[in-house]
Amino acid sequence: RFVQWQLAGDELATDEPMAWMATGFLGAGAFPTQLTEREFESTRYNELDDMTATTGVAFLGLSIGCARCHDHKFDPISSEDYYRFAASFTAAIRSEKTFDLSPTENEKARENHAQELRRLKERLQAFESEQLDKELIAFIRENHSKSSAIEFEPWRNIRGEIQSSSTSRFQSQPDGSYLAIGEAPNQETLTFTATIPPGKWNAIRMEALADPSLPRQGPGRAGNGNFALGNLTLEHLSKSRGAQPLRLDQPRATHQQNSDSLSIAASIDSDPVSGWAIDGQIGKSQAAVFRIATPLDSQQEDQLRWTLRFHHPNARHSMGRIRFSISSSPEPPVEVGGNSTPADVIDALQEVVKLLDNDPAKHPAWQTIANWYKPINATWSELSNKIAKLEKDGPEIRLTKVLVTTEGQPHLPHHADDRGYPHFYPETHMLRRGDVEQKVGIVTPGFPQVFVRHEGTKNDLHWSDADKPNPKSSYRRAALAKWMTDTQDGTGSLLARVIVNRLWQHHFGRGIVATPNDFGTTGQKPTHPELLDWMASELISQGWQLKSIHKQIMTSQTYMQSNRMMDDPRSKVDPDNLLWWHRAPRRLEAESIRDSMLSVSGLLDRRLYGPGTLDPNMKRRSVYFFIKRSQLIPMMMLFDWPEHLVSIGQRQSTTIAPQALAFMNNPVSRSSAEALANSISDLGQLDQIYLQVLSRKATDAERQAAMNFIAQARATRQEQNVPSAEKMAIADFCQILLCCNEFIYVD
Repeated sequence: RFVQWQLAGDELATDEPMAWMATGFLGAGAFPTQLTEREFESTRYNELDDMTATTGVAFLGLSIGCARCHDHKFDPISSEDYYRFAASFTAAIRSEKTFDLSPTENEKARENHAQELRRLKERLQAFESEQLDKELIAFIRENHSKSSAIEFEPWRNIRGEIQSSSTSRFQSQPDGSYLAIGEAPNQETLTFTATIPPGKWNAIRMEALADPSLPRQGPGRAGNGNFALGNLTLEHLSKSRGAQPLRLDQPRATHQQNSDSLSIAASIDSDPVSGWAIDGQIGKSQAAVFRIATPLDSQQEDQLRWTLRFHHPNARHSMGRIRFSISSSPEPPVEVGGNSTPADVIDALQEVVKLLDNDPAKHPAWQTIANWYKPINATWSELSNKIAKLEKDGPEIRLTKVLVTTEGQPHLPHHADDRGYPHFYPETHMLRRGDVEQKVGIVTPGFPQVFVRHEGTKNDLHWSDADKPNPKSSYRRAALAKWMTDTQDGTGSLLARVIVNRLWQHHFGRGIVATPNDFGTTGQKPTHPELLDWMASELISQGWQLKSIHKQIMTSQTYMQSNRMMDDPRSKVDPDNLLWWHRAPRRLEAESIRDSMLSVSGLLDRRLYGPGTLDPNMKRRSVYFFIKRSQLIPMMMLFDWPEHLVSIGQRQSTTIAPQALAFMNNPVSRSSAEALANSISDLGQLDQIYLQVLSRKATDAERQAAMNFIAQARATRQEQNVPSAEKMAIADFCQILLCCNEFIYVD
């Protein structure tokens, strides 16, 4: 099933997420995105070649890709065989698909979301029926008497006089804003003074408005349309008390460039370098709202003075069009505009304000006023916003998006999509010398004739299934997968040999066939062909279960042999141990070395799935490293991390001096050693360290040597006045233990 799902899981098990995910490896080859139109077709044939060649070496142990330009020089595979094989992948494209891999947890999240949404709606309904009318009556009483003018807008624009410390001039606009005219200064301070009506004022608003006359429509005057308000202050000017500063708090804005030095909060922190900026929303009007910490009770002819300082190191970062507003609401909305009360509300208020002492809620116009008042009310607004956010965000379910190779699904985005990049061509042609300009003819899907046992099976009809639940798919790959695993009429027997040979290589470091990707003429012959055949037949008879083969290998006498070979006469007959007459020490692979260090030290993050990373200091298993050719991990490369552009059947294993230096200086090995040292409380637990690192207790001689080393290292660090000299000395010893061959070699 593993092989079938790798090739055609989407066609063979359409309802199984893991089957779809398995196909991702088929499309994991090169995917160039910077293409000209002339490269479209050749790039697609290169993709088909990658799928064909990789499938050939991985599952059949044959270099089928060598027949792309001509008949295979050594194996009986013709160029026509190659293109028939490649035609199985004709319509296969890369796509993304989202799966629910945690149905139980996600169902619980849906239930919790529905429960919370229901609770909030019940609270809102109770508030509307029990409290809203009372608060609306109180709001009307507090803000307006029966004889006063009716003005209940959340924001009231104010006009006044604006002055600049530079030569900038501002023109008053019909909407109450002020537009900067002329060249923008490098730095400036703006002062806006305006008379305000009597009343109780709780908040101020400053709008930075977009305008066609500004760079990139503003709202700033910088070349990119941005601004940076370094500092904002507000003063109350009265005849009786003069100028009194007003403290501003609870800053809010429609947008801020970040949540730190360029946030709306940075405009009232007294730091001229930090300030409110809006990159990311250039060309759009923005608004900032501040609460007056102590509400202002203004009298007749009182004034407010706003001081805006634009002293950011980047030049010309001042506002280009500004509008100022005040509000009596304790929590007015953060919005651009929205400063006029609808006429129908004003008319309704004129009627209702006369009935405040006589149950005004019974008046026919009351609901009009209530609907207008709801967004102004803090409780109603908070509950409504929470409900809206919950409904918009939905339940916090965990979905997994994966790369798949499939047919009939939306393709993966490509930079050349707008120029008609097709992603696949409906027919595969046989090409002379592999050149897309030299098409010989259209080929139908099929398999190398050397494997065909019966007449009439030249194409995939013999393995095609009439039942095709997905009408968008051709099921060519499904036929290929069935042929490849068919032990009677297909290549199942060869597949089994390739698989058990890779298992043998995994345990012994070298396969029975030493060239695991090449079972052909140029590959090496098996050292024990009968054993290879027997294990292959066992794999098939055991239902393709790998566990039984692993068990048979690991319980065999060959696997359990000693690695001691001193003065053994067989070393002269078979010095390279081709016949496995002794156990050959095998070094761990680069990933296993790193993961083992993290594991024995307790630092390994064992979480599964999730995104990869390029961070060499990450604590997850090495399989989660992204591969970027310009940013490879040095320590991994030292231990023969393979070339990542081509498929590697067997890694090299080299021994060089920099490997030892890496163990002594690499941050991963040092942090692992320190964590290992912290896992014990005293030197009496040295055996515990040996058990964790080497899976055995220390000998008496090793224990004494360790004690001597730690004592000397501790003394040295104490002379250097190093804090925690004891722990550091133990960490030094742990690092030496991690450097041992016994740790990185499987004996």
